[in-house]
Amino acid sequence: MAAVAALAQFGNSWLGWNVTNAPTPMTTRRKGIFDLLFVTCGLTSIICVGVIAYRSGRVERAHFSLDLNSKVQCVAGTPLSMKIFFKNVGNGPAVNTDSYSRSFIEEDESRRSAEEAIAKFKVFAKSHDVGTDNIPRDAPGYFMVAQGFVLSREDVENLVNNIRVIYIVGAINFKDDLGPHTQFICKALQRPVSTNGANWDTCGEWDDER
Repeated sequence: MAAVAALAQFGNSWLGWNVTNAPTPMTTRRKGIFDLLFVTCGLTSIICVGVIAYRSGRVERAHFSLDLNSKVQCVAGTPLSMKIFFKNVGNGPAVNTDSYSRSFIEEDESRRSAEEAIAKFKVFAKSHDVGTDNIPRDAPGYFMVAQGFVLSREDVENLVNNIRVIYIVGAINFKDDLGPHTQFICKALQRPVSTNGANWDTCGEWDDER
């Protein structure tokens, strides 16, 4: 925007120089063209300066909140999966947003199990298909599916009987006025699982925005 304003100012200066140094009086048609160009460059400069003044000191920042209330699909013979809904609750749009996630079965709720789930996710992240989207503030309906491996009957029994723990790990990459960011997600399903809904515990440092 500043560059456009500078070009408009340069255009006005160049037009003025041409009018002043013209060797012969300008024809009516040429004078009309120069007048139109003067007005156009002047208005362009004024609009650009106004936009710059409006946006100065006003940083548009995106930030996502998560909704983890979806039901975990845990059926033998099908992949472990869960929808993770997210919403931009910042004061500006999230540009080039890329979201992806996975679900894993780990031994327990511990730092070691969390690190194993994160390591598996990093391997997956290297090969996932990137699909970007621009997400305006307060826009509902965005989600990603944290899908895992196909469950065996033993897997289901271990989860139902609280012998193993479900982890969901993901990332949301996006850009705003402050540059690129990544919101990392790492949650462990707390045991025992409540009939009133799932309670997710954080994995610590990974579960944060950078």
